[in-house]
Order: sequence, then structure tokens, then C-alpha cells
Amino acid sequence: MEKNRDAPLRDFLAGMPELAALGGLLEPGQECYLVGGLVRDLLLGRSIAMGDIDLLTSGDPSPLARRFAARIHGHFFFMDEERGHSRVVVSARKEMPAFDFAPFRAADLAGDLGARDFTLNALAWPLHLPPAQGRLIDPLEGWNDCRMGLLRRCAPDVLQADPLRVLRGVRLAVQLNFAMEEETQRLMEEAVPGLRRVAGERILAELGKIFSSADVLRGAALLREVGCLAFFFGPATAPEKAFAGALELLKRTETCFRIFPEIWLAEEIENGWSRAALLRFAALLQGCGVAKEDGGWQQTLPFSRNSRHMIGDLATVPAGLCDDYLSLISSNRGKALWLCAQGKHPLEKMIFAFLLAGDKVEPYRDGLDEAFYLWEEHVVEGRIPPLVSAEELRKRFGLPAGPRIGELLRRLAEEEISGEVGSREEALKWLRRELERD
Repeated sequence: MEKNRDAPLRDFLAGMPELAALGGLLEPGQECYLVGGLVRDLLLGRSIAMGDIDLLTSGDPSPLARRFAARIHGHFFFMDEERGHSRVVVSARKEMPAFDFAPFRAADLAGDLGARDFTLNALAWPLHLPPAQGRLIDPLEGWNDCRMGLLRRCAPDVLQADPLRVLRGVRLAVQLNFAMEEETQRLMEEAVPGLRRVAGERILAELGKIFSSADVLRGAALLREVGCLAFFFGPATAPEKAFAGALELLKRTETCFRIFPEIWLAEEIENGWSRAALLRFAALLQGCGVAKEDGGWQQTLPFSRNSRHMIGDLATVPAGLCDDYLSLISSNRGKALWLCAQGKHPLEKMIFAFLLAGDKVEPYRDGLDEAFYLWEEHVVEGRIPPLVSAEELRKRFGLPAGPRIGELLRRLAEEEISGEVGSREEALKWLRRELERD
């Protein structure tokens, strides 16, 4: 049984000679363990995205990390020198993960694992032993919880010790599709007020992972169940009726996302938050009735200025925006100009108008698809070059530089949007008529 359980870890280590080299670099009696989410994911058979490899040692790991960096031709640097945390990276090999070294946070390994957040993360594999002698170290029966699909806290006080673990628990339950143990959920609820003392950047990073997950509906539901939504946005988000409306909007976002290219939705707007994640977050606020003016959450969640503007813009989108687009009789370029006239986030606003349309969404699907195509086709660095440039206006019509040229170009764009002008020739005719009137 143990042999089959441990096979994925042995196979991984067999394909990672860099880790095998650690054994020969240790000081006499020094212990070194592979820990963290990598151990869990290997045991669960999940696909491994090579990010950071967490290594835990007895004593100060810094000398070991320096020797390891020299062995693999990597670079050593401290992440937190006071706590003895360091990292080794191999910049010449992009496929190589970073190796993070840290000392025990307690007197021994058992104490360190017992102080972690959830049992599924309290797993370790000894690297100081020959591979054939290694066995999974699992003092809290985290592997059994993994097999049962259960999220369970380690010690009773670990959530109060770091309330961010409440959000991490929600994220893990969603990502792994695990159920929450009843007592663990109760302790999470009790720990939520402690989020006041957690740095907003840390909170924002965890929320970004939740709203980026494939099952964001469950993520939102769990955030409500443990009390996070009421904590961040006020008690109005807690009633069943209000939250049901939010879930409905979130469901529609997934329908709408199928219309748009994945690469556009996945574009990172700020650290850890894709465009799709921000749209989902804004949909949740809209559905829960959190007004743009309710600024308390903006202090708790320090989004970048660009993200705040996007969320604020989406909060004021009129429900009839898609109808306005479909009623346009202008050229494709004129429709793209109309999109530009909607401000900084026109496609995101179109998505939101689609969400607000309720069940009457079918007529808008083709319009959304067309809007994205026209935006990509005509917009260059956030703007559409005019049919007649300012320089040509000056040369062709002898106009001096000044506000008059800008006014003419603005009105010309309006004529394109209305459908009165549809080509360069028509633009020149319109300009001649306007100038003859002066």
C-alpha cells in the first residue's frame, strides 16, 4: 500500500537529479525534507506546474542552499534573512523551478508540520535518506484526508494564528474539490474577523486565485458560508435572496466567456488577477448590490488604480448598452469608434451589459462576437486613427494648428458612428462642406 502511495514521489525525484544531489551536500546529522503543495499534488496525481519547490531543514539552511546553488550553477539570495529563508534559481534554464529553503518553525519536523494550515499540506518526504529508504511522513493523517477529499485544519489555533488561512482554505477546497470538515469550517468562521490584521496585498492575492478558479460559483458560495463576503462587503451580501442574484450573474459570466478568446480573458490586469477574475469579482459585487460608493472594501482590498477604475466602470454600465450597439447602422469602423467612445473598458462593459440582460441574451451573442472582432481589427494602442489625419487637414485645407482641428476630427468620428460617413472620400466631402460653412 505504501509502495503504491509513494510511487509518484519516487518517480518525481528520479526525474529531478538536482534534488538527489542534496543528500551529498548536507552537514552531518542535518535533515532535509520536501514539503508543501508539491508533495500533496504528486500524491493526488494532479498535473504539476513547476513553480517553487519547498525544502525544509533542521538548523540554518543557508549554507546548504549556497552549496546547492554552486552545485546546480544557480543563484542564491535571501528572501527573509532574519528568518533564514532563502531561494536558489537557475536563470539560464527557464523550465527549472525555484528552490526555497527554510528552517523548522518548531523544535522538530513534527512541530513544524503540526503548525501548518491544513493536514493536506502537513506532508513531508525525507531527502537526507537514500531514495529506497524514504517514506512519506504524515503525522496528522493528511493522506487519509486527501483520499477522502476532506479539508481539515491541523491544530485548533492555526487559523487564528494566521487568518489568511481562511481564504487559503476556501481556495484549496475549490481547487481540489474537497469538502470542508464541519469543525474546520466553524473555526474558519471564527477566524474571519482576524483578517483585519492581515495585509491587504496578501488577501488580494488569495482572492485572485479563488476568482480565477474553474469553479468560481463554489468559491463564492464558500466565501459566503464562512462569512468572508459579509466581512468584506457588509451584511447585505449574506441574505440568500441577494446572494442568489449574485450567483446568477456569475453563471452568466461563464456563458459569456465562451464567446471571447481565452487569451484575452486570461490576460493579467494586475498581479494574480486576470481579466476574467476581475469580471467575475465585479459581477459578484453587482449581484450582491454592493454599490460603487461603498468604498470600505476598496481600503481592505488594495486593487491597482486600473482595476479599481474597471470595477467602478462596470458598476455603472446601463443595461441597454448591447441594444445600443445592435441598433448602430454605421460601418464596421464606425461601430469600432462607438466602442472607443464608451471609455477605457468597452468590451468589458459590453460583457456586463450582456450579463444584465437576464434571460434575453440570445440576440446579443453575435453582437458580442462582432464587437470583439471589430475592436481587434480597428483599434491601435487604444485608439482608432482618423480617416483624415490632423496633418492632412492642415496641408489640404490650409488650417492652422489649434483646437479647431481637434473639434473637426471629433465631429467626424461622430458622423462615422451615426452612419453618415463611411469612407475616406465621404470624410473629405464632409470636411469640405463644414469648412465652406465657416
